Amino acid sequence: MIDKNPVDYATSPDMVEKTKEGPVLEGPKTESSKDTVAMTNDLLDKLKQIDKEYKKHKLKTGIELDFVCSWEDGRPLRHSHATILFELGASSQEISKRLRHSRVSTTDDIYIHVKEDIKKSTADLFNQAVEKIK
Repeated sequence: MIDKNPVDYATSPDMVEKTKEGPVLEGPKTESSKDTVAMTNDLLDKLKQIDKEYKKHKLKTGIELDFVCSWEDGRPLRHSHATILFELGASSQEISKRLRHSRVSTTDDIYIHVKEDIKKSTADLFNQAVEKIK
């Protein structure tokens, strides 16, 4: 999730911890986690568009939302970010550096969620390798 107050499109978002009482905002866990994240102009434009929609929603309903970005299934943005990048072919090491993890194993074991289509494509790759040996 990206904290709405204030939206600073150039810096990384605060961490959000889920509790029984609701989300609790915290700063990054370590000093090395304080950093900026590279974004394309397209992504920046999309975030600005989402911010405009937020403002329209607030004017129309009077309801102030705490977050600009979140996923309907509740998965944290960092996990989705890692999984999407992995599905598109980014290496675990690249993703780990982007998320500022000190160990690639943290990214692999906790943040990247391997979906069924990835498992199938991995099986297909192995099958191709076996076919070449024949």
